[in-house]
Amino acid sequence: MIKKSITRIAAGIFSFTLIVNTCFAVHTDKMVSAATTVKDVTSQVELLGNPFNKATFAKNVWDMQVYNNRIYLAHGDFNTNAGPIPVIYYEPSAQKFITQYTVDEEEIAQYKVMDGKLYIPGTDSRGDWNNGNFYTLEDNDQWLKNATIPNALHVFDMALYNGQLYAACGTSKTGWGEVLVSNDMGKTWTSRVPLGFTFYGSWATSLFELNQTLYASGKMMYMKPTSITTSYTKYVSMLGITDSSSARQIYSTNFANGLTSSYVYYMKKPTTFQNKLVYLNNRITTSHWLPDSMYIAKSINESTKVIFPETSAVPADLLIRGNSLYVLTNVKNSAGNYTSVVYQTTDLQTWNEVFRFNTDTFARSFEEMNGDFYFGLGCDSATVAASTGNILKVASSAYQDIPLIPVINNPSMSELTPSTAELIQTIPSSTTAPIIVDNTDSSFISNSTWTITTQSVGYYGSNILNDGTAGADQGKWAMWVPTIIESGNYQLYMRWTADSTRPAAAPLEIRYNGGVDTSKTVNQQENNGTWVLIGTYALSAGSDQYIKILCSSPGYTAADAIKLEKVN
Repeated sequence: MIKKSITRIAAGIFSFTLIVNTCFAVHTDKMVSAATTVKDVTSQVELLGNPFNKATFAKNVWDMQVYNNRIYLAHGDFNTNAGPIPVIYYEPSAQKFITQYTVDEEEIAQYKVMDGKLYIPGTDSRGDWNNGNFYTLEDNDQWLKNATIPNALHVFDMALYNGQLYAACGTSKTGWGEVLVSNDMGKTWTSRVPLGFTFYGSWATSLFELNQTLYASGKMMYMKPTSITTSYTKYVSMLGITDSSSARQIYSTNFANGLTSSYVYYMKKPTTFQNKLVYLNNRITTSHWLPDSMYIAKSINESTKVIFPETSAVPADLLIRGNSLYVLTNVKNSAGNYTSVVYQTTDLQTWNEVFRFNTDTFARSFEEMNGDFYFGLGCDSATVAASTGNILKVASSAYQDIPLIPVINNPSMSELTPSTAELIQTIPSSTTAPIIVDNTDSSFISNSTWTITTQSVGYYGSNILNDGTAGADQGKWAMWVPTIIESGNYQLYMRWTADSTRPAAAPLEIRYNGGVDTSKTVNQQENNGTWVLIGTYALSAGSDQYIKILCSSPGYTAADAIKLEKVN
C-alpha cells in the first residue's frame, strides 16, 4: 500500500558503516552477488502525484535530474508524436509539481547537467528539420531554445569534451547517425564523422568518455571477436573521437562480457565512476527500449557484467553521490507485481541493498535529494500500467537506521585466495546515522554575504557558496553548527568544489569537547566533490560545537557541507 502524503523529511545522504559478510559467488566474467537481509519500505512509500497530461505510455518517466533544488522529470513519446512536451519539475520545499516551459519536441528523453548548466537535447523536433534543437536553462531561470544543429532530426545525447560541445544525432541528411561538434557552445557546428563511416542502420544515440577518448555509439550488435570479419565490421563499429582525429572503433562481446541474449541493444546511462565506464544495455522493443543489463568497462575490449544480490534484478538507472554509486533495479515477480531494489557501492564489487519496495509496474528512473529518494514509474508498450508516471518518494527516515549487510564480489577466481578469505570478517559498526550540515541548512551561518553558485560540478545539495573575492578577506567566515544527539568520537569530513582560484590553505576553527583546534587548513584546489577527512574529534550532545572556515587565505573560499560520522 502506498501512502498518499507529501510530508518532507529533511536529511542528508548517508555513508553507512557496513557489516561485511563472508558469502561469495564467483564467475570469471561477472560480478555476482548474493543478499542476506532486506529492508522493505513499501508501507512508507509516498505517492507525490502524477503530473503528466499525456497518453499513458508517454507518461514514462525516462529520466529524473536534480538541479537548483528541483527534480526535473522527462517524459513523452517520439514514436507516437506526443508533443509538445511541458518541462515539469517537482519542488520538495513547496511540495508541488510546477510546469516551467514547453519544448517543441515529441519527447524529453533526458536532462543533462554540463558545466553547471541544465540542458535538454531535442529528441524529436516538431518544427523545421533543417536545424535540430537543444534547450538551456539560463541564469535568469528562463529556458532558451537553440535551433542550431544542422539537419538534426533527432538529438539523442550531448556531451562536453575538452571544452567543446558535442551532439549525437539522427540526421535528416542521410536518415542515420551523425556526431557534430561546436567550438562556440552550440552556435555553430561541424561534423566529426569521417568519410566512409556510418552508424549502420542506426542513429547516434549515446556519447561517453573512456580513457581520454570520446565515443559515440548507436545500435549495438555484439559479436564474438573471432566472428568479426571485414564484411561484418560495419555492424560492430563505434566512433572514437579525440581532439585531433575521429575513427572507426571495433567492439565485440568483450565490451558486454557475459551477454547471452540475441537482442539488439542501445547503450543508456553511461556514467564514469572510479575511472571506469558503468553503463546499461537496453534492448529494443516495439516502442523505445527496456532495461536489460549493466556493465563495468575498463576499455571497449574489457568489461564485467554485474549481477546483483537479487539475481533476477534488472538495472534501470544510475546516480552518483560522493564516493558512492547507486543503482535502481527491478524484479518482476509476476504480471502487475514488481519489486524495486536500490543498491549502493563504493568499489564496484560490493553491492549493498539500501531498501526495496513493491509496485504494480517497474520504476524506470530515480533521483536523490538530501537523503530522500524519488522514483518515476514506467511501463513497456506491451503492458501499459495505469500507474505509469507516478512519482514516489522514500524519505531517508524510512531506511537510514538499518545497518546494511553487503557481499564481497570478486570478478575472477584468481583474486579469491585463502589469505584473502581469512582476512574477511564481521566488522562492528555504529548504527548512528552520519550528520550532514549543508550551506542551505538553518544550522549554517556566516557573518557577511556570500555568493551562491551552481556553475561548478561536485557540490553537495543544491548549490555552493564562495566568499566573492579572489584576495584574502580578513574577518569573513562561514560556520556549520551540527546538533549532536549522542556524545562520542566523530570523524569530521568537509566537501567543496576544487578550482585553481580557490585557496590552497583555507584555515579552519573547530570547536569540540576538548577545546578549539586551529591547526587545520584545507586545500580547496584539490579533491573536487569528495568528502575529505579532516580529523577525529570528541563531541558532546547538543549544539555548542562548530566547524568554521576563515577567508584569510587568498582565493575564492568555498563553503559547501560538512559531515560527522560516529566511530566506535
